[in-house]
Amino acid sequence: MPVFLGFLLTLLFVYYNVPKQYGWVSLLAASMVFYCWNGNYKALFYLLATASTTWLAALLIDRISQWTREYLRLNAELDAAEKKAFRERSRRSKKTVFLLTLCVNLGVLCVVKYSAFAAENLVKVWNSLNRAELSSPEWNFLVPLGISFYTFQSLGYLIDVYQGKYRAEPNFAKHLLFVSWFPQIIQGPIGRCDQLASQLTEARSFDYGNLKRGAVRMLWGYMKKLVIADRLAPLVAAVCKEPDAYDGSMVALAVLLYTIQLYTDFSGGIDIVSGASELFGVRLAPNFQRPYFASSLGDFWRRWHISLGAWMRDYVFYPLAMSKRMLWVSQKLKKYSKTAARAFPAAVGNVVIFLLVGLWHGAQWRYIFWGLYNGVILACAAFLEPAFRRFHEKRPALKTNPAWRGFCILRTFAIIYVGNYFDCFAQIADVFRMLKRSLLDVHPSAVTLEALSELGLGQRELVILAAAVLLLTLVSCAQERGVQVRQWLDRRPAAVRWLLLYALIFFVIAFAAMGTSATEGFLYEIF
Repeated sequence: MPVFLGFLLTLLFVYYNVPKQYGWVSLLAASMVFYCWNGNYKALFYLLATASTTWLAALLIDRISQWTREYLRLNAELDAAEKKAFRERSRRSKKTVFLLTLCVNLGVLCVVKYSAFAAENLVKVWNSLNRAELSSPEWNFLVPLGISFYTFQSLGYLIDVYQGKYRAEPNFAKHLLFVSWFPQIIQGPIGRCDQLASQLTEARSFDYGNLKRGAVRMLWGYMKKLVIADRLAPLVAAVCKEPDAYDGSMVALAVLLYTIQLYTDFSGGIDIVSGASELFGVRLAPNFQRPYFASSLGDFWRRWHISLGAWMRDYVFYPLAMSKRMLWVSQKLKKYSKTAARAFPAAVGNVVIFLLVGLWHGAQWRYIFWGLYNGVILACAAFLEPAFRRFHEKRPALKTNPAWRGFCILRTFAIIYVGNYFDCFAQIADVFRMLKRSLLDVHPSAVTLEALSELGLGQRELVILAAAVLLLTLVSCAQERGVQVRQWLDRRPAAVRWLLLYALIFFVIAFAAMGTSATEGFLYEIF
């Protein structure tokens, strides 16, 4: 943390003291330094390759569109058939460039992240069918830092240019800055070119408001990460590493605490990087909206990792659900059930999306099962949606009933909680075995203060943790009611405002769980 803050302060000084028109150059240089510093410098080759191919492809697609329009303008005497044939050739040329670039970049991502997993499982299948004893190849590819994030961000830009949403960026250095912007390169959010790129290259003067808002958000993120997430990390890691050494009650508690750890680690990290970006006047896309207040699984995924969900929705779900083949199947289903026909595209889309999201998290069977778990529940919800609608039409008062909303929130949290077993235990067999133990082998007396102390959560740690979680809950409740906390803080008298800020600073510094393995990084930076 001190090194990162020193890096930020140095860059702030440089950024606001170079000529305004060159400010973005200092951001690009800093992003390159940051990437090499946090990852293997050799991984920079992958980042540059992705940025180069998507930039060139987008530029070529844009040029083909321009040439097509210019040619047709200069050859207005062509008849309709000739014009249509020329447009079709141009469309095929653009599609070829687009698909080739898409395949190259997704191919690199798949080889780097999934080739070892695929080879291992193919060898197992071969051995079981042929009773042979082939050994899995020892592939050890360098996995670049944030490869999933910058690949998705770059391909989103390419898709938007291909679909004509906006023009291609002619300056490679500016495109590289969009792809590699250092606050978001480690764990997102996944930015869109039309929302982010122009902010990065805009000439700016020093703005105290940006500095203040960014610093407050970073401080809040560090509270989540250092005080809550890192305090929970030792217990969660110990129990999940050797679950058989603990009672079912302790296993269930560890998964519950992991649910809190994951949120505070990931959302805390997003607050830190969003605040750091805001110091330079660059606002990143929102990535969390109090997901544990969600009243359904669909609502939860609209609040959690919003940028990834939006990317999957726009570039995978809609193209798949609205494809000709999917609409053809839906039309055939109308003969048997109009409800099934309407729900089928969304149901299949959700299963496919969450299988991809599961694989995005890692090349392990537990993540594939995690994706199926979420996708199947959402698919069932799509088929049952008419029944849910009729249920609420008969009971309209439920929509405003606090008890019913509380029940829906707890039901959704329970679904997420069970899904986190796939995250906590490395082997699928362990996941189901620990789920069974958490239900049938429960002895609350095993969760004693002494047992918790041995795992790093003594009485003092529990008091600090409870205070931090209470503070987070109160702030989240206020935000859920529409309160803009930073604006609310700005409207307080200066004495009250600074008293609250200094209290939070003291709280973070005094009670940060320093020295744990979790302080080495964030859970999501490996993606």
